[in-house]
Amino acid sequence: MLTIVPSYRNFAFDPSVFSFAIIAPLLFNEGQNASRLWIGRTLGNIVSLAIGLVLVTIIALGITVHWLFPIIPLALAFAVIAIVSPTDASAVNAVNESTPLAPEQMLILSNESLFNDAAGIVAFDLALTAYISGSFSATGAAVDFLYVFFGGILVGAVLGTLIVSLRAWLIRMGDDEPIIMVTLQLVTPLLVYFIADELELSGILAVVAAGIAQGVERDRLRLTSARMQMVTTNVWEMLSGILSGLVFVLLGIALPNVITSSLKSATGFGTLVLIGVVIYALKFLLRFVWSRFLVRVPNTKNRLNDAAIIALSGASGTITLSLAFSMPTSMNSSLRQALILIAAVVIIISLVLPPLLMPLLLPKPPVQKNGQHVWVRRMLSAGIDAVRANTTNRAEAQVVADTLSQQLILDDAPSRRHQRVLFRQTIDVEKATIEAMRKAKTITDDEAYYYNRFIDLNDFTADQRIWKNLWLRTRFTFHMGSMYKDLAKRKTRF
Repeated sequence: MLTIVPSYRNFAFDPSVFSFAIIAPLLFNEGQNASRLWIGRTLGNIVSLAIGLVLVTIIALGITVHWLFPIIPLALAFAVIAIVSPTDASAVNAVNESTPLAPEQMLILSNESLFNDAAGIVAFDLALTAYISGSFSATGAAVDFLYVFFGGILVGAVLGTLIVSLRAWLIRMGDDEPIIMVTLQLVTPLLVYFIADELELSGILAVVAAGIAQGVERDRLRLTSARMQMVTTNVWEMLSGILSGLVFVLLGIALPNVITSSLKSATGFGTLVLIGVVIYALKFLLRFVWSRFLVRVPNTKNRLNDAAIIALSGASGTITLSLAFSMPTSMNSSLRQALILIAAVVIIISLVLPPLLMPLLLPKPPVQKNGQHVWVRRMLSAGIDAVRANTTNRAEAQVVADTLSQQLILDDAPSRRHQRVLFRQTIDVEKATIEAMRKAKTITDDEAYYYNRFIDLNDFTADQRIWKNLWLRTRFTFHMGSMYKDLAKRKTRF
């Protein structure tokens, strides 16, 4: 909708702001939510997927893409593969809610998405530097990678520990107001990223390391109160949702210009879409082979199925999109727009396929006919029998027994249509009985009228339709108002 507004038609966003204001807080939040215990237990798989697979993917697919599509320079081919290499756990989490993954699979994928973001971003920066400078040295790139990678982790860990110590000191001094603690936590990723970037280290890796150090404080629950934990959790959930949504809003604003530019370019829109499809297919194939032979999921036997799940779960998302927009505006405009479109195609494919194909690879949960576990039904039945055996308070016992009976048959209740049919049959029998009693002079005409009226109102209420309940509440309100009005008149007269 914003693209319709004239002021947003040529929208441009400073690429450096993405890394500083969006990527850094998102990865800091992922880092503080990561489990240090399971990172240690799955460290081999994490290094294999987040570093080994990312580097092999960038080199192998970069060369392949440049060979298949010479219109993309080799350095930019490496850059675009580095953009789409980081995975996003959000798509896997969405599939996991409907068709649960094995806990071991979910932990590997979550921890991988935390560290391969950093590896992909470092590789992207190196490839982009090589393209802009026009020179590339394999030895120099390897040294720079190690310096930037491990230097960023070291600086982030030190700064994160110092900030945690500062918060602990403030708490010991009694200055633990949530507004102060939350502000310090929100400023942490920005401060850590800025210092690491000034030292020419990986600001992203520094932010991840600082987030892990921050997570130690949260896990121990010794430095902050329960109220503080609730406040920080809610703030970060809200901030993470806002930043993730903002990235895709910006994509929606910029995508029309990207598509328009690609339609006018010599490469063509169809060719760019084809490049995106080929990149995703090659990435999936390499990820599947790597997972089959170099990744071991604990407590599972079907390695082929595990490899397919891990390969399909390599979905690109917020980080990929942020990196695409992080390409400098100083480079060729049409080429920059083309690479953004290629990244958007890979993102769309990787987000659409997992929900469609993942349920085919995962075991279906057992279907329970009665809707409840057998032991729950037995417990309710025993409770009903015990309550009905109470002879002291029969009326109260009957109310409790009816309530438990409703819980017992809740999942086995008929459909709304069948329910209405049963209500109608019951009402017809009641009214026929009332008419027979009226004709037999057992009840008077007035009693029959009011009883029929009561049945109609009860049926009207039991239908449970929203408009009927609203109408009944409105009538009741006006009725009570008129009653109070008459009562006031009677009091004044009295």
